[in-house]
Amino acid sequence: MALAPAVAGFVAGGPTRDSVWLVALWALCYCVQFAAARWLKSRFARRYLMPVAAYGVALVVLGVPFVVIDSGILRWAPIYMVLAALSFLAAWLRRERSLWGNAVAVLASSLMATVVASYGSRNMSDASCVLEVARYDAQGNPMPVPCGTQQMLAIMHEPPTWDTWWSPYAFPAGGLMMSAVFAATQFGSVLFVKTMIRERGSRAYLVASVAWHAVLFAGVTWWIGSFVPAGGVEDGWIPMPLMWTELAAIWLLARSVALPWIGSRRRVKPVVTGMVEMVSTLLVFVAVLTALAAA
Repeated sequence: MALAPAVAGFVAGGPTRDSVWLVALWALCYCVQFAAARWLKSRFARRYLMPVAAYGVALVVLGVPFVVIDSGILRWAPIYMVLAALSFLAAWLRRERSLWGNAVAVLASSLMATVVASYGSRNMSDASCVLEVARYDAQGNPMPVPCGTQQMLAIMHEPPTWDTWWSPYAFPAGGLMMSAVFAATQFGSVLFVKTMIRERGSRAYLVASVAWHAVLFAGVTWWIGSFVPAGGVEDGWIPMPLMWTELAAIWLLARSVALPWIGSRRRVKPVVTGMVEMVSTLLVFVAVLTALAAA
């Protein structure tokens, strides 16, 4: 779940050196956070210090060159500094499984869809005008380069200023949409898992989980309806790219109702819940990418 938004941003944004690098760095960030959280929770037990140091050194070695080359990434530093501080506070208080602790993790993970997509090749494809630059094709003719590419490269590779901080190149619409969807579905997963394990039998959590997923289903259905012609769907079917989105919403709502109901009658092992959430994550991943292609 922690890597799914970043990978989705990589796929949707288009592969580049920087986007590959970012996904690898995010995986290292996750390892650092996980190890550091265990270290803090244990009140600095020595057995957790070595993993923190090893992952931390690896992150510095691979991360500092990225910041030097792509210093525009620093626009995200304030947000992730706050999220990291809250995450470590939750670990210190031993509340990382609380709703607010889970919400911090969900936000940090989901935002990576936008961060990675902003460094993708498709974010360079604004062809509203072209500039003749010192690049030539095989025949020696000047190659026109989209001016959007030049603006994007300048914004992403230079330290952010107040004027460029909120550039649309740094916040591509597709990336923001993916981040919003992952945040909504992953927090729904938090509620669902609690109804199956830590808050099993809690009516309040069950109502919250089902209501959350019902609202998601209604929102997805309304969104799909905005794409359907006034005369109705063609041949009685929703277009396949949108069908995946609807199927994912149906699955998420159904499992939020069915599994707690089954769990009230017989014990459902945590591994079963985990496998169900793996399927949920895969469905949401496919649905996000197909919906983005159809939008």
